[in-house]
Amino acid sequence: MDVVQGNEQKHKIYWNRVWDYFHKEKTSKFDHTANSVMNSRSLIQLCINKFDGCLALIEISNPSGVNEQEKISKAKELYKKVHKTSFQFDHCWNILRHQPNGWNFIQSLK
Repeated sequence: MDVVQGNEQKHKIYWNRVWDYFHKEKTSKFDHTANSVMNSRSLIQLCINKFDGCLALIEISNPSGVNEQEKISKAKELYKKVHKTSFQFDHCWNILRHQPNGWNFIQSLK
């Protein structure tokens, strides 16, 4: 999330820094390589982008009398219908949805 540190880094250096941070903060005893951390992050980003797309469709339809939580529930239903699986990264999405790093597609539509 650090824009200064993240700017103009070599790919391998960036992922080694992410891996170092992951291992410093992890609570499980499982060991992961920098590559496995990168692949997990890519999967999470892909699913979050798909969920943001579903939420954007709900936002665009502008359902009257529907609060934010109901829109999120409708987006989860749409995600399950379209992708044939439940959205499993609520915990990540809740952290990343307000970050100004491109994860939140909805903000660009408002």
